[in-house]
Amino acid sequence: EGPHMYKHEGSYYLMAAEGGTGVNHSVVIAIGEKVTGPFFPNDRNPILTSRNLSYDNWVHSTGHADLFQLPDGRSYMVCLGIRAEEGEPGMRRSNMGRETYLLPVTWEREPMEWHSLGPEGKRLWPVCAPETGRVERWQPLPFPGATQSLTCNLFHDTFEKEMLDPEWLFRRAPKDGTYTLAPKNLQLNASPEVLAERVACSFMGIRQRQSEFDFSVQMNFKSQNSSVEAGVAIVQKDDNYITFTVNAVSSALVVTVKEKGKDEKQISTTEISYAGSIVLKIRSADHTYFFEYSLDEGANFTP
Repeated sequence: EGPHMYKHEGSYYLMAAEGGTGVNHSVVIAIGEKVTGPFFPNDRNPILTSRNLSYDNWVHSTGHADLFQLPDGRSYMVCLGIRAEEGEPGMRRSNMGRETYLLPVTWEREPMEWHSLGPEGKRLWPVCAPETGRVERWQPLPFPGATQSLTCNLFHDTFEKEMLDPEWLFRRAPKDGTYTLAPKNLQLNASPEVLAERVACSFMGIRQRQSEFDFSVQMNFKSQNSSVEAGVAIVQKDDNYITFTVNAVSSALVVTVKEKGKDEKQISTTEISYAGSIVLKIRSADHTYFFEYSLDEGANFTP
């Protein structure tokens, strides 16, 4: 999957992913003297994989890579991988799914002339993460003195811009009238569609970038319809999510879990003295999500 072609020092390189997108994911590469081929594989393929590492290696399932070169001649690779942070040993995953990782690349010429396929010659190949051969938890930034943006999942929006901040995402293209942007507030209009239906619905969010975080939103919600709820949600997939919502008619806070292959299940219902304004907070720590609310504009939170 995902083939890429490059020209480097007069040779053509064809790089692709193989092994599926799970723990056997890998990156392989071949070389040719013409853009039309034939291409001969690197005898040391795969040039990047985690299949030889522990299933609980911090990043596994690495693959779907791309190479690029900086103006100063240094080479780097971007690839996909999954953090091994949640779940049972041997099958640890991450609620953030597959993410993009950066690793350094050097080019090395083979010491031998003979190859399993193709003509003889000392071929030049990319070597991924030459010091360790894998994605590391800590990696120096490409440019000394530079800082990494969005560190620690920091994002704050008071909706004072004329356009919606590009950090906000929708599940599929939003329908007309889904939201209205006004000075210092965002109005998200209710709709009959829900998350599980795999269609556009009244949901917008930001990407989870860290395993531990605090997320809160101040919400004003009043409705005379008992079937309408509003709040926040953690969405991993269409069939795997948690909602934390308010029913304005019954003044109830409800936490609902939807797991893959199972029906939605309410795991918590709390009666509150609700007058229309509330701050909802989700906190992730120690491999657990915590749900809290505040009725005094965030001064005090109640689990």
